[in-house]
Amino acid sequence: MTGNDEMSVDLTTTSRQTRRLAEALHCNTALVDEVWRELELDLYEDPHDLEGLKEIASEYETLVNAVLRIRSRVEKLPEEERSRLAVEGDILKNKLDEFLHELTSLRDHRKAVIKRNPASGGKDARADILGELVAVLFERTDKSVTFGHDDNGPTTDFGRAVQEVLTICDNRRLEYVDKNHKITKFITELRQPAYKAYLRRKL
Repeated sequence: MTGNDEMSVDLTTTSRQTRRLAEALHCNTALVDEVWRELELDLYEDPHDLEGLKEIASEYETLVNAVLRIRSRVEKLPEEERSRLAVEGDILKNKLDEFLHELTSLRDHRKAVIKRNPASGGKDARADILGELVAVLFERTDKSVTFGHDDNGPTTDFGRAVQEVLTICDNRRLEYVDKNHKITKFITELRQPAYKAYLRRKL
């Protein structure tokens, strides 16, 4: 089977993003998947999604505490009041317990996602690991990992490949505010991830 045949088979069974990466880097999708897993790229959440996740986890924490307070206050009702709410009280307690269990599970899941996300590597941790993905794939397909950049952008095949991969993966890592228009914009700075991956091979 030729390299092209191998790629055509892979293209029918893999995700659109993986296919685009394979096409951009001129390798088969099986290799992209293999290196993606080796680098554990799925652990690297988009920072904007992660910030939203932190807000959600915080909101779940607030809800859990609110339900605990409600349950505690219901349990503190005088016995005669609880007897008047015998049926409704049991139903309420069961519903509160179910609700609390669901909220706690969701909160714990969101916190686990946040905790597993690598905290090191600076603001562009995902961009850096995508740069490493390109470098490893270059090495495994016998292409040189070289670095060059001018005012017009990357000047090497490796740098241009990193730029394309960051676009394919929608890597919106940095944000800044336009002081004139107060607009938050998202950009990806390719020089650092490309340079860091290049530098690792020179040390």
